[in-house]
Amino acid sequence: MAHRSHARRVVVFGATGMTGRRVVDRLVADGVQVRALCRSEPRGFPPEVEIHRGDIRDPTSLVGVGQGMDAAICCVGTRSYFGSNGGAAVDALGTRHLVEALREPAPHFVLLGAFGLDRRSPFLASFSLLLNRYFHWKAEAEAAVRQSGLRYTIVRPVELRERPPRSPPLVNQRAPLSLLRTVSRELVADVLVACAGNPAVHQRTFELCEGGDGPLADQLARLVPDDERPLPEATPLF
Repeated sequence: MAHRSHARRVVVFGATGMTGRRVVDRLVADGVQVRALCRSEPRGFPPEVEIHRGDIRDPTSLVGVGQGMDAAICCVGTRSYFGSNGGAAVDALGTRHLVEALREPAPHFVLLGAFGLDRRSPFLASFSLLLNRYFHWKAEAEAAVRQSGLRYTIVRPVELRERPPRSPPLVNQRAPLSLLRTVSRELVADVLVACAGNPAVHQRTFELCEGGDGPLADQLARLVPDDERPLPEATPLF
């Protein structure tokens, strides 16, 4: 079941990705005014979507990207670890460029983060330097958002899958979730949209999986603000 956005004007970053496109489609279906940041002219977007040509790695291209917007949803990610399209340039520095560009309009910023940032289990520790770099740059992105002064929400889904949801969303801040759990991209898009402009989730970070047994709105309303619980810092690179 799709959830309505509280915001009526939303800019989407990472709009051409697998999750970002679903976010755009849901917002348009909900009658929300949508602006999408794209490096090149996208294909297959609804005609109602306003395109802002730019690149998060180039701060000069982001001028005005958030003007008039109530909320921003960031679905940006990269599969590269190094170079101009690596995690340092995209996740860490790119996110910092975004929050700097949004300081003046100051919309609610919803970040699609990464599951597992605040737990260093033996399972995670056994992985390679590349995985450690991935977590480091994701943690840097979260830190940039928290330090920005913007109203924000950080959503950390478990492993994303291309399939329909098997059960309702489960929002979690407490018991550690299994690293083997997965979640539908469709459900993640629904939750991102439900968070946009929602004051109940301002200054909150939570993990997301499937298996919930209560209304999403009730789960979101029970979330604890970040300043009332411990949060991770960027992990050291070894």
